[in-house]
Amino acid sequence: MSPIMSFSISDSLKKVIQGLVEKKKAFNNQSTFVRAALTHFLNSDETRLELDDEIDANEYTIDGEVILSYKKGENEHRILKDILTCEGRHSDAISSFQMLASVPKAITVSYEFRGSVFEFRKFIDELDSIQDVEQLRYIINN
Repeated sequence: MSPIMSFSISDSLKKVIQGLVEKKKAFNNQSTFVRAALTHFLNSDETRLELDDEIDANEYTIDGEVILSYKKGENEHRILKDILTCEGRHSDAISSFQMLASVPKAITVSYEFRGSVFEFRKFIDELDSIQDVEQLRYIINN
């Protein structure tokens, strides 16, 4: 199970987030919004992480697992092409790959990933941006 973080926000920020999720349908849920916002912030040029001098976040290696699924059908070949293109860009960090027809109408793809936390985030973001990917979940194991 992924770690859970909780924090307080103002009522006005809560309304903005709820509006983006519920009214504008810009995000699937509030957690997706928070992850996207944090990812954007961490990937921005303005961000300067203050870490222990002995740790370089760009060189910190993580082990992670990614699972995604999509429906079989007329877009299946385009989706697979997009997934394989993303996989090719991150092939140095992918230690295993598995594709299953888990249910009659869906395909499940799983990856084991070993690389920097920033590369893992890029991999997740690229997969998440593929149109018609129904579900995407990931776990950082260390």
